[in-house]
Amino acid sequence: MLNSRWTPRQLELAVLLALGLALFIRYPSRFIASPPFLMDFEVYRAAAERVLHGRGEQLYDPTTSEKMMFKYAPLWAVFMAPLGALPKPAAAICWTSVELLALLAALLLCGLLCRRLGFHPHPLTGLLAVLMLLRPLAEELGNGQANLLWGALMVGFVVAEHAGRRWLAALALSAAILLKLPALLFLPYLVLRKRWPLAGRAALIILLAGAAGALLVAPHAPGSLFRGWLHALAYNTETYTFEIGNQSLVALLSRFLTNDGYGLNLLDAPRSWLVWLTLGLLGALVAALARPWPGAAREPMRWAFDGAILTVLMVIGSPSCWLATYTALLFPVFLALAALAHSAAVRRVDGGSLGVSLLGLCAILLTHRKAWRLLGLTSWRGESYLFLVFMMLPWFGLMLTALLWRQRRWLSRA
Repeated sequence: MLNSRWTPRQLELAVLLALGLALFIRYPSRFIASPPFLMDFEVYRAAAERVLHGRGEQLYDPTTSEKMMFKYAPLWAVFMAPLGALPKPAAAICWTSVELLALLAALLLCGLLCRRLGFHPHPLTGLLAVLMLLRPLAEELGNGQANLLWGALMVGFVVAEHAGRRWLAALALSAAILLKLPALLFLPYLVLRKRWPLAGRAALIILLAGAAGALLVAPHAPGSLFRGWLHALAYNTETYTFEIGNQSLVALLSRFLTNDGYGLNLLDAPRSWLVWLTLGLLGALVAALARPWPGAAREPMRWAFDGAILTVLMVIGSPSCWLATYTALLFPVFLALAALAHSAAVRRVDGGSLGVSLLGLCAILLTHRKAWRLLGLTSWRGESYLFLVFMMLPWFGLMLTALLWRQRRWLSRA
């Protein structure tokens, strides 16, 4: 009855509207009665207040604690400046609402891209993608982080370039890079693919926007502001790369290749080696992704899958990748689900893709404590967060990469 009255597009919009309403009730609307403490949002608001009060040269000084620093390009502090003019509860509501709008925008763009590829995703695909990332999403919204915005910019970049809107694509990519530097991973890919105009436009916007932001925030000392930014990034990398909560690729390698006290290591290698090993692995994957692909007819399909794979790599390749960072994977998860459904619909189910999907699903399930209790485990070497010890999210990222790569190859033959 419902399907006869509603088109799939209308159903998709209704599902997203219901999802947005549920999340709005769960998060920003509750802040009206109970002002929250959002750890990362407090850093953004402190940076915003410094900009508004003419103390921009202190932008990258510690904020709520010695370890909590603003880590984004100066221009993002300008965009966040209104947060410093609002009362704290109102600012928290506004910021969380921006994050929820970024989530909904990302899902809408994912649906648009998949339809252009001929996948016709089910109206519940976006909801399923959110449910798969529910554990990271709760951490994201509970701390007021910016990863949903980061992910939305990446899918916006892919969709804009797919539609031939190259300046818009360059703007989205530049904004993502200035927000979080691991998005720089896209630039060598563009260079290797000889997409010089897009790479050049992005580089130009980054330079101009970076300079404009520094001049707006600290007009008398823009150079020192850039030095402060680099120092904050270096300090963050040095401080957090090998913490238990870090779920990056280099942290995964450290867990199994160094003696970190959890007894899971196969080797006892120096940690300094792991940084170079991680960079080598990321470089090899980007180079392999950029290899020539015969036939121009499948280029739109390739561009979408390459963009999704690179999004996964920029997340797990970040030297400090937390639980919440994985919310930036909405686009790759959505595309993988839509492609699997499309393969099943045309009866070209790939057994390898199904196997990798099951492994990825197991990794996601094991981010929840109840799954570990069913296995009879409640702690390991004194640590109760077993999914952090066993690095389930990096394993999920690797499984997602393998799945997308497999689908990319499989669908190119369709």
